Amino acid sequence: MVMGRYESGSQPLTRSDHLRIGGASPHRTGVVYSHISVSVSTTVQGEYRVIGVDNTSAARTITLGRGLIKRGRFIDIKDESGGAAANNITVATEGSETIDGAATATISTNYGVVRLYSDGTNWFTR
Repeated sequence: MVMGRYESGSQPLTRSDHLRIGGASPHRTGVVYSHISVSVSTTVQGEYRVIGVDNTSAARTITLGRGLIKRGRFIDIKDESGGAAANNITVATEGSETIDGAATATISTNYGVVRLYSDGTNWFTR
């Protein structure tokens, strides 16, 4: 799945172009993933790749909407506020999907992250 916009000079990249990720290149840009920051417990329905929790003044639950589960999808849920050790962030699913066989996953370290991928039926940590 290609997300974001890729450019090589003023022309779109072709299959034969090489994209450099993570380093400076005067002619190409890196991958840009969709991102949302949330401050309260919420169910995420959009096509986001990175979900940042920017307020952990209380425990939060981020529920992955049923429509997000697609084979090959990657999602990262990140504690952007640095307070998950005191107020955990729980990652849950909206339906019967599991995360590594469990109903939820928990971020319990400051600035922690849960990185997930889907097989189209369930979620797995990576």
